[in-house]
Parts: sequence; C-alpha cells; structure tokens
Amino acid sequence: MKLEYPAQALKRNTRDSVHDAIERDGRTVSAGRVVHWLVAGMRAVLAQPTLWMCVSALCACLLMLFKALPLLRPLVALAAPLIAGGLIYAQDRIAQGEPASIGEVVSAVGAKSNALLAIGLMSGAVVAIGYVVMIAAMNLSLLASIMTTGVRSVSISYGGDAGMRGAIESLVSAPIFTIAIGAAWFAPALVMLHDVAPLEAMMASLNGAARNWGAAAFFVVLLVGACLVAPALPLFVSALILTPLMLLSIYGAYRDVFLK
Repeated sequence: MKLEYPAQALKRNTRDSVHDAIERDGRTVSAGRVVHWLVAGMRAVLAQPTLWMCVSALCACLLMLFKALPLLRPLVALAAPLIAGGLIYAQDRIAQGEPASIGEVVSAVGAKSNALLAIGLMSGAVVAIGYVVMIAAMNLSLLASIMTTGVRSVSISYGGDAGMRGAIESLVSAPIFTIAIGAAWFAPALVMLHDVAPLEAMMASLNGAARNWGAAAFFVVLLVGACLVAPALPLFVSALILTPLMLLSIYGAYRDVFLK
C-alpha cells in the first residue's frame, strides 16, 4: 500500500465534505455580485490560460459549424452543459489549489456526460413544448377569429400585420426561454460537484434563479449586450468574450447562491 494514500484520501474527503454543504433551495444575493462572478471567471482564465484558449477555440469551432449548418443549431442545448460542466470542474480545482489538466477535465466530463446531456435534453424539451403550446394557442386564436369575424377579417388581422404577430410571438417565447435558461443555469455545477440528479438539479437551479431574479436580469442585460457586439467582432474574438460571460461566471454564481 502506498504511504501517501491516506493523505490523498483525506484531502478528497475534506473537499467532498465541503461540496456536500450546499443550500438546496439557494439563497438570495445582490445583483452587484454579477460583477464578482465575471471577475472570478477572468481570474480563472489567468490561472490556466492554455485550458481556456482550448475551450474558446472549441466554442469558436462550434459557432462556425452551427452557422454553416443551421440544422445542427439545436445541438447547442447538448453542447452547452458539457462545456459548462468542464469549465466548472476546472474552476473548482483551481479554487481548491489543484489545477486540473485538460485530460482530467475531459475525464471528469465523461464521467458525468449522461447527466449533463440529460440537462441539455430536458432544457431543449422545455423550449420545444413551449413552442408547441404557443403555436397551438395562436392557431386556436386564429380559428376563433375565423368563426366570429370571417376570413377577410382574419387576412387583415393576421396576414396583414406580421410585425404585430412577431411581437406577440416574442412576448410568448420570452418566458419559455427564461424558464429553460433558469433551469439549466446552475444545474451543471450541482451535477458535476455534488452528484445531484439532473431533474433535481434543474429544479434547484430554477428556484435559485427565481430567488435571484435581480441578478439574473442584470446578467441577461450583459449577455444581450455582448451578443449584440459579438457579430461586429471576429468569430474567435467573440468566442473569447462570450465564453467568460456565459460559462465562466456560472461557477461564481453557484458558490454565492448554493455553497454554504
């Protein structure tokens, strides 16, 4: 038996005991903490620049692939939890003073890949079901209009004002995406670091996001701003901007909201 085994086991057990001490319902933090989450993400970049450059290159390649092949864009829902899980694991190792290699990150994600993919599938299902409900509701509204006002009025009200219909679709789809993003926000961290079941992790994530709606709204504003600026920049540069904002900040948010 190796003499160093007890010390290594004690170190792992100590880290696991810290990770088990989480607030399952989450707690409320101020919106200003979003800045600290971003700063923590950038510190992680400076601690392991090679790892983050590889992740940014992967994100840039995926963006180019989805841009060239629009039919593959739904796969974003599957890729995002895997990438987020890897980044969260790497940041946690840095926080524990044990930076992980690229191979260790890939191995850790592989061990939790089924759970992370389940998060992506369920998030995509939320969006798909929401759109089905939205289309069904609009078709029922259209049918009711046909029955009461006649086809000519329908053509004027629905066919002649595409802008109004688009605005209605945006208003209806916004809550759908909000629920899907809220459910997937903290779920990869809870799965990777605490072995929480995917559905339970998504419910806890949604609850934590709801309790911190102010911080979530501030984060969304920053994200929308970055998305508006990104098309004006080279694809690789936009990946460098969006990766820290969308993914690296999740770890700091998870620690604030869930870690005791």
